[in-house]
Amino acid sequence: MFGLGGRVLVGSTLRLSLGGAYKNTVTSYSPIGYWRLGEPSGTTAVDETGTTNGTYVNTPTLGASSLITGEADTSATFVSTNSEHVIAVNQTAFNISHFSVSAVIQISAAPASVQEIISVADSASSINTDKALRLRTDGKVEFYVFDGAQQVAVSTDAIPLDE
Repeated sequence: MFGLGGRVLVGSTLRLSLGGAYKNTVTSYSPIGYWRLGEPSGTTAVDETGTTNGTYVNTPTLGASSLITGEADTSATFVSTNSEHVIAVNQTAFNISHFSVSAVIQISAAPASVQEIISVADSASSINTDKALRLRTDGKVEFYVFDGAQQVAVSTDAIPLDE
């Protein structure tokens, strides 16, 4: 993920993995945050830019196989019913108006309710999300921005299951 960081909370079972050649591509853009989520254990999600490490919340499964073909790096598995996520708080670094975001995900089923993949909130305890990449119940991804008025862009196709 790059361009911004925040809470990673996912629908159903979802794995994220960002490594190797993908990592080189992401870091070539000089991101303000990059969490590969490849730690084999522990509670710290290392920000490879050195800006803001995140914290794994509610014990997601670490050390799962990579989603990127040919990559040996591991990934993390998050289950939304357990409210598993990563949170990284840096109000100064993440208070930006222009950004991009990237995530490699796999889902086994569409979630029962809209789930955030990546979000930025006012603070670590805030439920007020300013920006979010979310997974909808129809399996489509939406990008949400609230800047005084809600703005949403939705993907044309749903994410294929287990691919």
